[in-house]
Amino acid sequence: MTIGLNLKNMKRNVKKILSKIFIIISAFVLSNSAFSREHILIVGSSSIHPFTNLVAERIGSLAEAKPIIQTMSTAEGHNVFCLGTGVDYPDIVSSVRRQSIEEFNFCKDNGVENIIEIKIGNYSSVFAHNTNIKWSYKKENLDQSINFTKEDIWQAIAKDNKNKPNTWNDIDNSFPNIPISITTPPLSSSIREAFDLKIMQQGCLEDLLVEEGDCTQYREDGQVIEINENDDQYFEQIIKNKDSFGILSFGLFSKNLDKIRSVKINGQEASYEKIKSLSYPISHQLYLYIKKDHINLIDGLMDYVREFVSESATDGYLLDAGLTQLTPLEKVEVFDNIANLKNYK
Repeated sequence: MTIGLNLKNMKRNVKKILSKIFIIISAFVLSNSAFSREHILIVGSSSIHPFTNLVAERIGSLAEAKPIIQTMSTAEGHNVFCLGTGVDYPDIVSSVRRQSIEEFNFCKDNGVENIIEIKIGNYSSVFAHNTNIKWSYKKENLDQSINFTKEDIWQAIAKDNKNKPNTWNDIDNSFPNIPISITTPPLSSSIREAFDLKIMQQGCLEDLLVEEGDCTQYREDGQVIEINENDDQYFEQIIKNKDSFGILSFGLFSKNLDKIRSVKINGQEASYEKIKSLSYPISHQLYLYIKKDHINLIDGLMDYVREFVSESATDGYLLDAGLTQLTPLEKVEVFDNIANLKNYK
């Protein structure tokens, strides 16, 4: 049974991803003869992209070169980030979790040893349902809001659950006899990556029904529907079926509270306050990792980082976009890391 991130599998796409980045850089070269890699190059989490892009737009309005951002999963981002130092390699990776020891060692093996870690806030995927669902518990005196354990969700989604439930009642006899229908983003999505880490892996560990296999493999029998989360069809898929559930970003969720509602997980419902306190079970911390060796190589690199944690960003436009604020103690640590260029680990 596999429950961890498989670094070898993630490395398979590194060359393809790096080729995409080089194509993007080449496009700037062809369109701008003055281009000389003064552009900051950022790779990593698609779920952090709204925040990295907002800061890039702010920095881009004050400088000649707007940062280039290539989105992918967090694991892919770390792999690309760790390939080397110099103008051919990214300056920053955005991450929905802390860098793993395997990724840290991969960086070290490739000469990427001086890394600054910056915590930027908390965020979350949300497991939500259509507001029109007719959900009614079969036991009396139960709170009628939908409340699942991590194990319940794992059983509904997992390919390697040997019970193969077709309805929610097959998972728990207090649940109604409603067919399981769940919309999910693809494997390459950072939204799904965070969900898998917080829900699928932990739900699998709590469950005794798993067959030999991967805890994070999703069923392929039509009850779990995979759609690119940037596609308009993604949200439409959730709301067109009144019995549908879906995995989506907190940003998309918070803009559509008239159509969808958060599922309670272990009694906790998604909200800004619950995500800020990390009490909502899918909530997680967000990080930037910066190559210290690139500070004197790429103009404006630390200006970008300082803007990310500036008061105008954290108390202003990033807060408006749904990024939670750091605690006062976390801010002190972040500012100390930036001021003293402290190496991660």
